[in-house]
Amino acid sequence: MPNLFQKSTLFATPESVEQLQEYAGRFTGPGEAVIAMTLMGMTWNLCAKLYEEEHPEAEEEKTNA
Repeated sequence: MPNLFQKSTLFATPESVEQLQEYAGRFTGPGEAVIAMTLMGMTWNLCAKLYEEEHPEAEEEKTNA
């Protein structure tokens, strides 16, 4: 099965969650980091949901562990 999440050539790929958070803080003004972090968290949850929809067996493995 092909990778559900293809990289966008429009954006860099951070090395870690911490680096992503650092980027969000650096490129936002006062009070805007909360907006950026909220969108990052929502994006993460959407990716997890899309993955679970394509791989229901992964959810079963998690509950059986």
